[in-house]
Amino acid sequence: MRWIRYIFALIAVTSLCIWVMSHIYIIGAQYTYQKGNSLTCSSGYGFTTFGVSHGGIPQPPAIGWKVDIKTAKEIEYHFEMMGDIIPDMKHPREYLSYGYSTFNHADPGGKWTWSGADFTIPLWLPTLLFALWPAIAFTRHIKRRYFSPGICRKCGYDLRGTPSGICPECGRSSKPHPDDESTSTNAQT
Repeated sequence: MRWIRYIFALIAVTSLCIWVMSHIYIIGAQYTYQKGNSLTCSSGYGFTTFGVSHGGIPQPPAIGWKVDIKTAKEIEYHFEMMGDIIPDMKHPREYLSYGYSTFNHADPGGKWTWSGADFTIPLWLPTLLFALWPAIAFTRHIKRRYFSPGICRKCGYDLRGTPSGICPECGRSSKPHPDDESTSTNAQT
């Protein structure tokens, strides 16, 4: 079970890093599986979007993978230029909303259409969900090790059977915890 918590913590840290970097860089990956049809995944402005698109410009990209990394300023400039071609083109942040959405754009001259659907989630959500279990486990570990009665505060050795109060593992002298005294008096009565 411990290794699963480590994997969850690794995923949480990775999604946190992507969340921070997505405010500076826009990262997109696209897999074209047929001429004009593609699967996409992109992260930007604190969101991750998974989608599928059909059609597009008259010469769609070749079949295969394409990964693109741009700064947020470059993307905003690109959208300003696209505003001349597609009159209803909005700012990139306006396209990002939680959940499922569809889009459909057509060339005013009728040469091409671009349609598709996507699913968008905020990046803080997987960070929170994957960090929750490791955080609870870490809190329990700290509480058990440092705040449990009869436990060495340095190495976690069980001192309940040690009458001297000196840890045989690390040699640290431990003052009896108030709970330790109550458990020892309860055991004698």
